[in-house]
Amino acid sequence: MRYGDRIRLTMDFDTSWNADLYWAELRHPGCLDIVPNTLTWVYGDNTYSWPSNSNDDGISMNDTNTRFDRWGVLSVNKLHLSAEYTVNCAPGTYGVGFGYNPTVGDQRTFDNYISFTVIKADSALQLTADPLTPLPGQPVTLRANNLVNIPDGQSVSFFVNGANVGSANVSGGVATLSSWAPPTEGSYTVEARYGGSNTVNPSTSDQVTVNAVKSPSTVAVAASQPAIAESPVPLTATTTGVADGQTVEFLVNGNSVGTSTVTGGKATFNNWTPATAGDFVIQARYAGSTTVAASQSGQVMVSVVAPVQVTSTTLAVDPDPVPGQTSTLTATVTDGDDGDTVEFSNNGTVLGTGQVTGGVATYDWAVGAALANQPYSLTARYLGSTGYLESTSEPVTGTVGLVQTTVSTITAPATATVGTAIPLTATVTGGVAGQPVEFRDADGDVLCSVNLGTGTTATCYWTPDATGAVDVTAHYAGTATTAAAASPAATTVTVDVSESSLVLSAPSGGVPGQALTLSVETTGIADGETVTFSVDGAPVGTGQVSGGQATTQWTPTAVGTYDVQAAYAGSPTVGASESNAVQVTVALGETQTSVVTASADPVTGEPVTLSATVTGGTEGVTVEFRDADGDVLCSAPLGADGSASCAWTPDAVGAVEVTAHYAGDATTASSQSPSATTVNVGQGTVAAPSDLVVSPSAPSTDDAVTVSGTAESGASVTVPGPGGAECTVTADAAGAFSCALGVLPVGEHTLSAVATLNGVDSQPTTTTVTVGQGVVAAPTVSVDPVSPDTDDVVTASGSAPAGSTVAVSVDGAVVCAAAAVVDGSYSCDLGTLSVGAHEVAAVATLTSVDSDAATTTVTVGQGTVAAPSDLVVTPASPSTDDAVTVSGTAEPGASVTVTGPGGAECTVIANAQGEFSGCDLDALPVGTHMLSAVATLNGVGSAAATASVTVGQGVIAAPTVSVDPAAPDTDDVVTASGTAPAGSTVAVSVDGEVVCAAAEVTNGSYSCDLGALSVGSHEVSAVATLNGVDSDPATTSVTVGQGTVAASTDLVVSPSAPSTDDAVTVSGTAEPGASVTVTGPGGTDCTTTADESGAFSCSLGTLPVGADQTISVIQTVNDVDSDAATVQVSVGQGTVAPVTDLSVSP
Repeated sequence: MRYGDRIRLTMDFDTSWNADLYWAELRHPGCLDIVPNTLTWVYGDNTYSWPSNSNDDGISMNDTNTRFDRWGVLSVNKLHLSAEYTVNCAPGTYGVGFGYNPTVGDQRTFDNYISFTVIKADSALQLTADPLTPLPGQPVTLRANNLVNIPDGQSVSFFVNGANVGSANVSGGVATLSSWAPPTEGSYTVEARYGGSNTVNPSTSDQVTVNAVKSPSTVAVAASQPAIAESPVPLTATTTGVADGQTVEFLVNGNSVGTSTVTGGKATFNNWTPATAGDFVIQARYAGSTTVAASQSGQVMVSVVAPVQVTSTTLAVDPDPVPGQTSTLTATVTDGDDGDTVEFSNNGTVLGTGQVTGGVATYDWAVGAALANQPYSLTARYLGSTGYLESTSEPVTGTVGLVQTTVSTITAPATATVGTAIPLTATVTGGVAGQPVEFRDADGDVLCSVNLGTGTTATCYWTPDATGAVDVTAHYAGTATTAAAASPAATTVTVDVSESSLVLSAPSGGVPGQALTLSVETTGIADGETVTFSVDGAPVGTGQVSGGQATTQWTPTAVGTYDVQAAYAGSPTVGASESNAVQVTVALGETQTSVVTASADPVTGEPVTLSATVTGGTEGVTVEFRDADGDVLCSAPLGADGSASCAWTPDAVGAVEVTAHYAGDATTASSQSPSATTVNVGQGTVAAPSDLVVSPSAPSTDDAVTVSGTAESGASVTVPGPGGAECTVTADAAGAFSCALGVLPVGEHTLSAVATLNGVDSQPTTTTVTVGQGVVAAPTVSVDPVSPDTDDVVTASGSAPAGSTVAVSVDGAVVCAAAAVVDGSYSCDLGTLSVGAHEVAAVATLTSVDSDAATTTVTVGQGTVAAPSDLVVTPASPSTDDAVTVSGTAEPGASVTVTGPGGAECTVIANAQGEFSGCDLDALPVGTHMLSAVATLNGVGSAAATASVTVGQGVIAAPTVSVDPAAPDTDDVVTASGTAPAGSTVAVSVDGEVVCAAAEVTNGSYSCDLGALSVGSHEVSAVATLNGVDSDPATTSVTVGQGTVAASTDLVVSPSAPSTDDAVTVSGTAEPGASVTVTGPGGTDCTTTADESGAFSCSLGTLPVGADQTISVIQTVNDVDSDAATVQVSVGQGTVAPVTDLSVSP
């Protein structure tokens, strides 16, 4: 057999050869482990199994044997024992056998009765690899699973192409190696190997092939258009499968022109500049990597044109496209030609065109509903013209908005009833047919929904299930092309409860004890609801409504006429109701009881048999036999034959009038004998009590003493005791009695017992008892007052045993060592107690015996707390800059709170000497203030102590200052503003001159109008004043630029009608100091500076002949030119010089 196999061993004994057998056992090596629940044995005619019979039939086990032992000679001839075992033996030869004991002391064993050989178990494993087609360098998970006979903790090795690449221990039935990766492309053969153990053979998995391949790549190339000679033409390679940072080579006409690295799937080469126009072939190549295969693009022809004007176009869209609205598409063309055409497209479809004017072309795009929620990609294409290249904008992309929808407020009945459907209607504008419209309450719960039809009206029916006011709104969920919408306001529907009704049915009559079925038919009441049934107005049961019915069982206990009714209490949605009343009459069955018969010659102490018969009675019902006083002599259950008999032992002599009484039951009436039977009882001898027992046998004064014994049945037994103690009891039917004397005094006492029967006493029987001292009763304790404070004197008092003294302690310390007990009470003055909970204990002592301690807890509250005193304010004359500190004296440990003006407050704790200090109120406002100090101790506050302090103004915080506008010119009115302390005023100055003497501070801010400032840098300063104290100044600088310069005025040309002989002068008025440039006809000009009054005069010299010639005057201030002022002048011809140097030729 192999390691791990499961085998069965069987042992049979037959002792029919007359040998005795005391025990027998199955013997085996310890490496055979019994399989649970497989041991069975047959002994005699009985079959047993382990462990269900393990405590019954003599089976015991250990590592090497299973023994059957009945602790004596086996009583049967045959024994069969069998069990299954797991072979956990190392390879080798072993033996199994048996042992038995035929006689006492004669043990016989046979250890190798049968031999067997164990060989190693075979192992097996399977291999998986993931992934089977990895990239070079990508880790591959090698996993050995489906293991056979390879336990956890064993090692599995993994081999690739015959080389060991690692090992892993088995865990959870799997061994995993994740560290191997194929180094290069190629096919790899992988297998897993288990090396075996001392019990398991080695094994090798089937081979798995792993093919490592590079991932593919692609390259596409394109050139930027237009491609223009003598200008750089960008070349772009678009890649897939190529990682960022990898290099792409670019070729033109088969020659490499350079490389570029890939970023985001693209590589762009910007350094190719074709020298001439013509056709060129471009191509891109990727050389590959260790994990990615090489690739190259196709050859692409690029036409390079001669240089022309290059244009560029950009596109703007406003507003974003929404169905039913118009978006303006604006194309800006740089370096284009006005009058040319721009074509506007969406997703490649031409929308329309616009003409370029001032470099801009526009188109108004009316967005249709069909485009709702659709992606758009808008472009503007400048079509170019002679000498101007076309250009296209980058696309403007996005998603067209949704069609806007509206939902009206709903229309519905103002009131509704639970369980009754009502219509809810809303109008949806812009919605899509077939889409749901939900009607919801205020919590968002859907009441009902309906799909929108081809029209705009949506109506659904809602059945309310609860009462109350419901605010209803309609909701259109929207679609991929239409927006969601809801009612702008809720419509309120008031829901009332629905009606219910009950119809009751019940039997018309019954008998007591007989269950009657009460049922109702219900209308309007849900299953599961409860109906209450009442009899004469009192509830007798409930029933759950099911299928319009509810029932209950009522068992009447007495005869009579009853009014039965059912009621439903209602629910949040259904109103209450009551049924009709039904009358039920309950009566009992009639019975007859015979006269009593008795056995002859009755005497006291001897049983007398009393018998009677009952006609119409119920078997088992009690029949009582009573005397004339109604006392029950004995009783018996009525038999099936209608008779009842019982034994009565008379306890008195005389004539006894006996009647039988049938008790009746739930269905039958009671009855009794029609007349009494006289039974004459004679008296017997009364025996003295015997077998007296005093309990406890050695009592103390704590014990109640009981005397018990035996006397004649029914005898009255009297036991007198010491000190007048006495008890009398009647012996029971068995003659036993037990008489309680109670507590007896200390000492030895003689007790006697006398039995009396029918007036005749027995002789006394005596016994003795010795009584010891008992435990002293604990006192009671209470305190007064019950809830004292530290001002109260506390008294402890209570009750204690007479003659004792009481020791009273507080928290374990004795206050009264021996308080006297007077009339059962004591009292002890505890004095005043400290705040907190205290335990008061009292112990009573009587004749040197202490009682248990009685305890109570008293909680002491705080009494009157003294007001703080000796208040000192530091500094004595503070300003608003000073932190004010208050010190003084208060009760030790008290919390002292000092309150100042404006909500200022501080709290400190007085030290053990009652001193407090360091109560910091921080800075206080200007003025005379009354400070209040209150001491609090254990939650109790004192009266307030006060101290006065006068606070002066401290340093004022400087304001902030800024100007608006921050960079003004001479045309602007400048405003200075900032923050300043509340209640202060602010003086604002410019370059040292006050502009606003006392600007008001409102909500912490101020503002001052500085007016227009001159060109240059100015310092603006702000000073805050509060309570007559000025702050430091806050300053800021503002630089003012030149504003608009007015055109010159009052222009005068002198002479007013010049000729070409005259030097022309132009004069007028300009801004003082302005540079004035005068330009005349024929390129004449002059420049001058206006004087302090603004007057200027500038000589142009002589001017050419001409009528209404324009002279232009421009003044410049701080590099800012004014508009031109003009004046017209007509220049006549001046003196004409004579002709000179005449010559005649020939």
